[in-house]
Amino acid sequence: MFRSMIAGTTTAAVFGITFAIISAVICGTAALPFIFGSSLGFAVGSLRWYAASSEEALLRLNTHTALMRLHLLGNFPCEKVIRGLRPSDYRRDVFEKSWILKSMLTASWLTALPALDDIHAKEEAEIVDNYSRDGRGEHSPLEIVGES
Repeated sequence: MFRSMIAGTTTAAVFGITFAIISAVICGTAALPFIFGSSLGFAVGSLRWYAASSEEALLRLNTHTALMRLHLLGNFPCEKVIRGLRPSDYRRDVFEKSWILKSMLTASWLTALPALDDIHAKEEAEIVDNYSRDGRGEHSPLEIVGES
């Protein structure tokens, strides 16, 4: 939710100031255009954030299905739509068709973010360990070039 507010507020400021400058140059006043521009900016920024977050949530549904299902069931325990889904229904194409399911998935993705970040950090640490174990990460490229 905080990220949504930041995206909306940032875009609101940019749109508001832009509309105010243009209006001040053309009409000599900027108050009403600033209000209109910042309102429009907040709506545009929030919708853009929602679209990007929904896409990320749909991607995570494919890669971390069990985790996303756990968060969906935990966040919406009384929702008949979620309870009626079979485990095989937790696919991108099913959730893309319904804006209600997509909205629930996006909210669940937000609560799953700490776990997803933890999974990513562990995968990254494993990759780094593999490089170190193979001997490919012992020297920086500058040290190797300087030795020749």
